[in-house]
Amino acid sequence: MTIKRIKKKHVGWIAGLAVCSLVFVSMGFDGFLNSFSQWPPRSQDIHVCGIGAWGRLWYEPSSIEIPPDRIQFQNFTVKKTQWYVAGGSSAGLMESLQSCGLTPEQIRDLASTMSPAPDGTGRILTPPGEWIVSLSDPIRRKLYGMLAKYAPNDMCAWPFRFSGDSPDDWLKKGTMDPEVMDLVKSLIYHEGKSQMFSDLNFVLECYPSVGVYSNLFTVLSRQSTLVARVRVLPEDDVDTLARYWGVPHREAEVRTLMKTLQGTDDCRDVPVSMLLPGFARDRIYRYWHEGDPEFASCHYTAMNFLNERADGQFTNLTHVAQVLANDYVEVKQDFKLGDVILLMKNASEAIHSCNYVAGGIVFTHNGGSFTQPWMLTTLDAVVDFYSYPDAVQVKVMRRRDLMDTTPDNVQLSFRPPPPQ
Repeated sequence: MTIKRIKKKHVGWIAGLAVCSLVFVSMGFDGFLNSFSQWPPRSQDIHVCGIGAWGRLWYEPSSIEIPPDRIQFQNFTVKKTQWYVAGGSSAGLMESLQSCGLTPEQIRDLASTMSPAPDGTGRILTPPGEWIVSLSDPIRRKLYGMLAKYAPNDMCAWPFRFSGDSPDDWLKKGTMDPEVMDLVKSLIYHEGKSQMFSDLNFVLECYPSVGVYSNLFTVLSRQSTLVARVRVLPEDDVDTLARYWGVPHREAEVRTLMKTLQGTDDCRDVPVSMLLPGFARDRIYRYWHEGDPEFASCHYTAMNFLNERADGQFTNLTHVAQVLANDYVEVKQDFKLGDVILLMKNASEAIHSCNYVAGGIVFTHNGGSFTQPWMLTTLDAVVDFYSYPDAVQVKVMRRRDLMDTTPDNVQLSFRPPPPQ
C-alpha cells in the first residue's frame, strides 16, 4: 500500500514538471523565467480567474476524449431511429409538432410513420432519413427538446454535447471519412453555448460498421475541459493558500508545497490537479478508477470529493440525501473548495451535483458510466449543460463541520443518473 501511494504522488509531481518543460521549450530560457514572475499570465488562450483566497488562479481550455480501450464493441448493433410520444389525441400531437416549427408537409410525412408503442398507451414515430436531414437547427432543437421529455428517447434527453463555436471545434483531429463528417455536421444543433448531437443511430444506419462506430463515438464523446493552475509568487501568503487548498486536513502538506515553490526562480505554477483532495486527485482526467463501483454517479463523486478514499455508501441516493440533510448546510456566497453544488429541477429534486474548486471552476463527473470523465470545467458550463431541456436552479451546500454557523437543514431528493 505504501509503494502504491508513493507512485501516485510521483506521477503528480512528474506531470507538474512536464508542464514546466513544455513551456520552457516553447518560450526559451529567458521567456520561461519571466513568464512565471509576472501576473497575470499573457496569452490569448489563457483565462485569468483573479486573485482570491485560492491565490492567483488561471486556466487554459482543452478537451478530453475517451481512450479506445474503453469503447465497448461486443454489443454493437444498428438500430433504426424511432421516437416515442405519449398517448393522447392526434390533434394534440399535431399541435405539439407544429409548435416546434415543422411545416404541414413535414408533420404529415412524420405522422404517416406512426404506429402503436409496445406499452399499449404511447405511439412510435419512425422518421425517414431524408426527413431527419431536412430539419433546420432551430427546428431540430425544439423537436428534440420536446422528445426529450419522454424517457424512451434517451438520445434526445442525453445527447452528445460539446462547448465550442463550431462543429469543427468538436470534430477536429477525428479520423472519420469526409462523407460521414459532413453528415454528422448537418445533424448538429445548438442549445445555449452547447453543440448537441442525437442522431447516432441514423448515422450508423447509413454507415453500419464497427470502424465508423469507433471513430464516431470517440469524437462525439470528446468533451470540453480546462487545465487550471495556481501561480505562486514570493510575496504571496502561503498560510492563506494552505487554509484554502488544505481543506479538510491537508494544510501542512499544501503549505510545504507552496513554500517550496516560493523558493524557486522558475516553475511557480502548480496544477490544480495536484492541490485536490485524494479522491479527486486520483480520478481527474480519467474515465475509470479501480476503487469505484461499476456506475460511479455524479452524486457519488460529489459526496466523496473531500475524502482521501471513496465511501461506497454514497452509491445509495437515499443515503446521499440523508447526509446532505443532516451534515450539510446551504451557503449563498463565498464558496469554498469542496462545496457541493446541486443543480435543482425543482425546490427539492437534484438532477446533478458537482464540487466547487475555486474562481468559478468546478470538479464534475457528468454521469456515471465509462463514457464520462472526471474533469474540471466552469460552473457556467455545467449549468448550461444541464439546462436542457429545462432550466435548473443552483443550490450550494457545505459540510457542517466546515461552517462557522449552522442554518436549518434542507430536505432533498435525487433523480437517478441518466442512462449511458
